[in-house]
Amino acid sequence: MEYDPMHWAPASFFRKPEWRLLRAEYLIATGRQRDPRIDDVWVAHTKMALTGRGSRRSKAHAIRAARCIRVGDRDRKGELDARLLTMEPLAVIAERLGLPLAVAEAYAEVFFAVRSKRRAADWLLSRAVGFSAVSGFTSPLPWSGWKLAALAGGSTLLDVVIATTTDRPMPNSFIKQVGAWRPQEDIRLRVRVWLWLASLAAITDEQFAAVLRARRQFCDLDTGFAGPTAPVSPPVVGLEAILAGEKWRRRRSASPVAAEEVLRDLRGVVMGANSGFTALPVPPADDLELMDNARVPATPVIQVLRQAS
Repeated sequence: MEYDPMHWAPASFFRKPEWRLLRAEYLIATGRQRDPRIDDVWVAHTKMALTGRGSRRSKAHAIRAARCIRVGDRDRKGELDARLLTMEPLAVIAERLGLPLAVAEAYAEVFFAVRSKRRAADWLLSRAVGFSAVSGFTSPLPWSGWKLAALAGGSTLLDVVIATTTDRPMPNSFIKQVGAWRPQEDIRLRVRVWLWLASLAAITDEQFAAVLRARRQFCDLDTGFAGPTAPVSPPVVGLEAILAGEKWRRRRSASPVAAEEVLRDLRGVVMGANSGFTALPVPPADDLELMDNARVPATPVIQVLRQAS
């Protein structure tokens, strides 16, 4: 149990999203009364929930139900946390996750109180997302990646990142191709999401160099599908060469790197930087089989995914 007042003090940068839960636990453990300068009605409801009081229609009962989400399935909790960082109305979030509105409200007030802090960007990144510009993700992936996507791009980007890391279908609005080319466009989008996650998860020079290698390799491999990409400015090329180091330059000047190294490098970066991210799923085998049946050209990107699966 946490007794650090900085974790619930109103003006503290270190106040946690679950500050009402921590405060209620502290009040129960010490026998202290609520302080109106700190505690609101939700702290009172939380005390009732923790001591087993409250009828089935009470806020305390909703808090107990919300607590089951907090200690239950990590994907469900992670998605709820992330969606609370978007601008979606709470009723929409509750419907998406199949939750009673009262339970979603209790969770948002007691276990992840972030919706009133939309303008506190630094606090949201540090305390709600678990991300630092110096040390990268400080909370387990992929869930912290979901929260960062929600904060940076709203519900649409969040849908894409969740779909990639859980192998769900992609939102239709993000796939422009139709017919036999649609599965291939889906795969390209997923690889780009992996690159984004890996670039944010990288915390060492070696990991960042691996992301740069993978990105350049993917751009080269993807040319066969999408055509030449926009030219990269000389300063960016020079910066990448410095950051990637001599090892990267030697490999670029040697024989072509095997295609499967793109995904292997990305997996290594993300898994090495954060042990909470145990796997990066690839599209189902039947999707790749569909491409074969439709006689879609097997570009290097598809070959990468075949090798990985």
